Amino acid sequence: MKLKIFTLSLLGILFSNINFSQGPVTEICLVTVDTTSTFNIIAWERASQTSTLAIDSMLIYRRSLGGVDSLIATVEYDSLSEYHDMTANPNLRGYTYKIAGKDVAGVVGPLSSPARTIHFVMVENLANELWLKWTPYIGKPIDYYQCWDKSLGFDSLLNSTANNVDTAWNFQGAVAQTNYSMVVDVSWTSGCTTTKANHNTTRSNQAGGIFVGDGSASIGEQSIQEVYLAPNPVRNSTRLVFSSLTWDPIHISITDMQGRVVKNMSPVKVLGQYSMDLDVSDLSNGLYNVVIDNGSIHTYRLMKN
Repeated sequence: MKLKIFTLSLLGILFSNINFSQGPVTEICLVTVDTTSTFNIIAWERASQTSTLAIDSMLIYRRSLGGVDSLIATVEYDSLSEYHDMTANPNLRGYTYKIAGKDVAGVVGPLSSPARTIHFVMVENLANELWLKWTPYIGKPIDYYQCWDKSLGFDSLLNSTANNVDTAWNFQGAVAQTNYSMVVDVSWTSGCTTTKANHNTTRSNQAGGIFVGDGSASIGEQSIQEVYLAPNPVRNSTRLVFSSLTWDPIHISITDMQGRVVKNMSPVKVLGQYSMDLDVSDLSNGLYNVVIDNGSIHTYRLMKN
């Protein structure tokens, strides 16, 4: 009996010296595009972060096109409770972020829930219609989206969605040969209070260009960026994702290794990120090229097996 009491007492001393801290539990309050549409803002509220020990710093993670969450910055806890991601280009795509806290003992807590910025795109289709499309916001629940025209130097409300699900709107009142500059934001009841400012909405990038209305090009600069093709190798279907910084018609095709076109997709005009599924189930196994042509030729190798 004495041995048992001694053993329990010793275990109690050992356990009392163990730090059971699992690291801080943190959440993102808001992610948004800056009003200049040149960088992203990741904001958190100190009051909503919990930790057994004092928090030393906040770790900022950004998701790659391949779905990997990589550490991009460390912010001291006593600094402003927001981070400006100057290496992101909001005009190319939406960006997904997570944060984690590190306490004074060096223990890093779990990654927060993801939050993704709104990416806004203007699309002129073959029917000469102007569609406004955007990726849904990921983060705190929102009430609805709002489309604003900033072309005249002030914000003019074009449309509000009836819910928090719709992410596209046909701008039937668009006037041909008009230079539009538009942005999407949200209406919600939460908002966010950081040590720098109060955020009462989250906004998208600002998309702009001339709505020609006849299917012709209006911007001469050629630029296709952030091309992503997966899966590759592919058996039946692969997804092509790219970002366009021009308003020129984009022609997408698949060619064999002799340069012969084996598939042609309908042309599209888009500012921002665009994605489409390529069905290659009827093609023979082998190597092919996916060709993106917006006046300049961009070629990407694809393997079918």
